[in-house]
Amino acid sequence: MNSTQLISRVFVVLFLGLMPIFSSSLFAHLFQEKTPLAGEPVFPKKEYSDWLKQQGDPFLETEAKIKSTVNTFFLVKYESWVSGKLMDFNFLFDQSDPQAHEDYAYERSLMHYLLEGWKYIGNLLSHYEYEPKFYDLKIEGKKATVMMRPKAGIIHRKTPDVIDNGPWTDYIFKLEFVSGNWLIKSIRCNDELHESYPHGTNFEQLALDLPDKIKAFNDTAEAEHRERMQNDPKYKEFIERRREQQKEQFSQQRKNEEKRLQVYHEIAGDYRFIIEEKTLDISFYVQDRYLMGKQENESEGIVLQRIEGNPMEFKFRTPDGRVYELRFLRDENGKIEKCLMSKEGKEYEGFKVRELNMSFLEFAV
Repeated sequence: MNSTQLISRVFVVLFLGLMPIFSSSLFAHLFQEKTPLAGEPVFPKKEYSDWLKQQGDPFLETEAKIKSTVNTFFLVKYESWVSGKLMDFNFLFDQSDPQAHEDYAYERSLMHYLLEGWKYIGNLLSHYEYEPKFYDLKIEGKKATVMMRPKAGIIHRKTPDVIDNGPWTDYIFKLEFVSGNWLIKSIRCNDELHESYPHGTNFEQLALDLPDKIKAFNDTAEAEHRERMQNDPKYKEFIERRREQQKEQFSQQRKNEEKRLQVYHEIAGDYRFIIEEKTLDISFYVQDRYLMGKQENESEGIVLQRIEGNPMEFKFRTPDGRVYELRFLRDENGKIEKCLMSKEGKEYEGFKVRELNMSFLEFAV
């Protein structure tokens, strides 16, 4: 079971299981209660601005504008998961429609509860690569139906070298063209979390109760563990064997981490690329145990996501959505002096023109 599945089950079994379970079937949806708004969200200025530009772009096709609304909904959620701050997606819903407002209230309040839980157990993200899969998109005049899966490769802060690729749950969106924008009218999702909580749930109170519930569960589990360690020889043997296995795993993880960071330090430096007869200088450096990259005129870097299977290959997505792949190469002396950057099927060579000072690297780490 991967971390995404584990998180979902932890919330359902430990937290969600402490309250009555109701089904969010279509019948229940027709008679659902109103969900009280939970959390104090921050308005996402950048995501709103980007979405508004796309909605007003006369050259953008209708299908792309519809996808823009759906994608922005999830991008705001992922940004919340990274920052630890609840970001608002109210502008994506037709707030004049009671059903749309209710679905907004439910999704926002559920996100608040999950976010509080993720923060409490230290499970925020450091980075994500959003790569949605759209199965179906039907447009009938000013109305549209979308079936999709919000896939993403996510990296948790606790495990910077592990990419979690899902699985993710399918969603069904109903949208309508209102006042020049494609807005959400309803959302349907039948994953464990949505199935476990009916509309009308007080997520604010659940979030407030969460620390006490986790502590109570942990206290009970610890008491049962101590009792079994004293009275169950097979259980004790199993636990001791697990501990030894975990020690070996942690030791190997530390070695892998040291190797990964060593490669990052070797890569670090300024590289010069010639792209379409123009010079592009990119600095690669280590920060918070990640390999970062930024152009000379940029104030903030972008996390480079390792491509599984090769410690010298990476990819990253620019703010405008373009995906680049990087492959670093060693010379005949074993030094990393060259980088191949792939962009839209074309490959460009870059050569290291300056190594970063090791004391800077150690400070950055």
